[in-house]
Amino acid sequence: MFYFINKNTIVQLILLLAGCALLVFRWLSGTPEMTVTSDMPVFSQGFVTFLMQHTTLFKSVIISNFALQLFLLYICFMGNDFAEERYTLMPLVFYVWLMNGIGNPLHISNIFFINTIALFMFNLSIQLNNPSLKGKVFMLGLLIGLGSFISATVLLFTIYSIISILIYRYSRSKDIVILFLGIIFPFIYLLAISYLNDNTQMLGQVMQQLVIFNLPSTFHSIGTTKLLLLIALVVLWFIIVGAQKVQFDSKVILQRRRLTTIAAFTITALFIIIADCSQFPYNLQYLYLPMSIYLAIMSQSRRLRLRHDMLTILSITLLLLSNLLP
Repeated sequence: MFYFINKNTIVQLILLLAGCALLVFRWLSGTPEMTVTSDMPVFSQGFVTFLMQHTTLFKSVIISNFALQLFLLYICFMGNDFAEERYTLMPLVFYVWLMNGIGNPLHISNIFFINTIALFMFNLSIQLNNPSLKGKVFMLGLLIGLGSFISATVLLFTIYSIISILIYRYSRSKDIVILFLGIIFPFIYLLAISYLNDNTQMLGQVMQQLVIFNLPSTFHSIGTTKLLLLIALVVLWFIIVGAQKVQFDSKVILQRRRLTTIAAFTITALFIIIADCSQFPYNLQYLYLPMSIYLAIMSQSRRLRLRHDMLTILSITLLLLSNLLP
């Protein structure tokens, strides 16, 4: 089914426009809400509160961020030669309908904005094969540092960034040091601002909020049924990642590296979901981007289309059940 949609650009365009129109209509006609979570730094909580008090501005930020995500996702997919067709909108179609069909679009979590940072990170990480791109490595770390001001879970993307560096620049261990310099740079800047304003208490609050993980209690908080669904989803995506890795073994080395980078991104997202499952099922949004890329790649295979259709439907079904169950 998805293979034939992939072959028809007009159907893809109709699905994309319909999904975007429905999503924007729901945002404009409803009242989007964003929860202030415990892992947000104090100044981020203040910014969210400000947006909630100015509904029109908040809706404009949401729609602009969503449009930017679609643009970056398209550049990511087409610019890295994942598409076998000259043009395809499949990753955008999957992402739009995941946003529409799973969960409540009016509930805006910080993950919605973290995904934009993650897209910038992904587009940077797949350009690390050039030995003179130390600036991009620093920028990668800088994005992680800035993203941690939205949510401390972003720091776990350091794992993904290190793997990306090792994939493309395995002989450049100094790049890992540059990555960490980029990560700590926003905190150094924050420390300087706090000191000059005689407000070091704010930095202390930020540092305290970075220690947020308590696995035993978070596992207990989501309940047995949802925990089993989470385990099933994690196992299923490890199977999908492994299967695509085998399928790409015949590709050129650059293509294999790019797919490995997506695999690292997916596994990191799964790890974040497990490590911070107190936000389950809202934190499943971390999977939307890598899932859209993988499902779009899978939809291009004619020989394995039946198996890929089953895996796609099963993935979406597990996401739906995770959101529907109390």
